[in-house]
Amino acid sequence: MSLPSLRLRDYPFVIVRFACHDCPRIGRYRLAVLAEKFGADAVMADVLAAIAAGFQAYLDEFVFRWNRRRHYRSAFDTLLGIGLRTAPMDYWTLIDRPSPNFCQIT
Repeated sequence: MSLPSLRLRDYPFVIVRFACHDCPRIGRYRLAVLAEKFGADAVMADVLAAIAAGFQAYLDEFVFRWNRRRHYRSAFDTLLGIGLRTAPMDYWTLIDRPSPNFCQIT
């Protein structure tokens, strides 16, 4: 069975292992966790694409935390850059929910 047509429910092993051809990244997931997250009928190629799509965000977070622990100046510069690019906003705008204290008169 080729990878594009293989579904999670048909995968023969308990652990799903994968490796990137462009970088040294390797990974493994339990089949039950993937089936719970994506559904048992998910196509394996789509699952791997979804995992790979989140890699850049993971890498950005990893680099930020690495720099924060070892190079305080770079972490401060990163935070300062983020702060300069974004407009001021309150907490409720940030989490995209209406404020519970906001009273609208109709």
